[in-house]
Amino acid sequence: MTDKITSILDRVAQQQRQTTGKHTMNIAGFKLVLVGAAALFVLVTVLGSFYTIESGKVGVIQTFGRYQEAVSQPGLHWKRPFIDTVLEKDVKLQTANYAGSDDPDDGDGIINKPHLDVLDAKNVSYDIELSVMFTPVAEKMPEILSTYGENYFDKKINPIVRDVVRDVGGKYSVETISDHRDAINSEIRSRLVEEFKPLPFIFGDAALRKLQLPQNIMQKIVAVQEAKQEEERLKIINRQAEQNKQITITNAEAEKAKQIIAAQAEAESVLTKAKAQAEANERISASLTPLLVKQNQVDKWSGAVPTVMSGEGTGLLFNMGEIGK
Repeated sequence: MTDKITSILDRVAQQQRQTTGKHTMNIAGFKLVLVGAAALFVLVTVLGSFYTIESGKVGVIQTFGRYQEAVSQPGLHWKRPFIDTVLEKDVKLQTANYAGSDDPDDGDGIINKPHLDVLDAKNVSYDIELSVMFTPVAEKMPEILSTYGENYFDKKINPIVRDVVRDVGGKYSVETISDHRDAINSEIRSRLVEEFKPLPFIFGDAALRKLQLPQNIMQKIVAVQEAKQEEERLKIINRQAEQNKQITITNAEAEKAKQIIAAQAEAESVLTKAKAQAEANERISASLTPLLVKQNQVDKWSGAVPTVMSGEGTGLLFNMGEIGK
């Protein structure tokens, strides 16, 4: 009986020793796992505290929900684990295209928006397609996020652009809007320059891309343009006809002047000849003395007595006495 009790006690003691050894081994393994997990956590935390900022972007540090004034420039940086959160924001040139596109933003500085509907001076609706370029001031990105949030374009810039475009475009009527395209673009640009001055954004440019008018207005404009073209064509024809007329008149006047000059030359020639003949006659008359006449008569007489014949009832008296002298 005593031997059985002793044997039972020995088995119980042996079981207790085995159980204690296993428990000791479990505690040691758990400690090892815990230490490894802690080391891994620390390593991941330390390595995760480093971050990089790409070119064209800045890092905005947020500490317990509050934006820090300083920003992280492109490069490698370190933040406090579990305390700081970094937001990487694009500060490159941004372009907003108001072109009626429903495509989502490209995510690389391209913002797509519907075209801008405008009422003209007579409350007729038409559309303007426009591109606006601007750049967020990198150092003021914390202020931008604090004031307007991450969707700063829709909250601040988009309303300004729409108001300026509608205000400027509403000064003109749709019938003459195409003639004032350059003036509209210039005024929109100058107005936006003034609107952007107090903002934490740098205005780049504004380019008017297209004026989309109602179909009936387009038809009227086309008709007016065609009428103007026809009017210009008729003016050209009339000018050409007038030029041809002037050329004809000029040619006629030139021919008339030529004929007058020729007649005057002919008259002057005849007059000159007449004067010369008159002068010659005067000289001949002055040189014909009675003695010279008689001498000429004698020189020309052949010596024959002239026969005089007379008809009935007529008579002829021929004095030959002077010849013989």
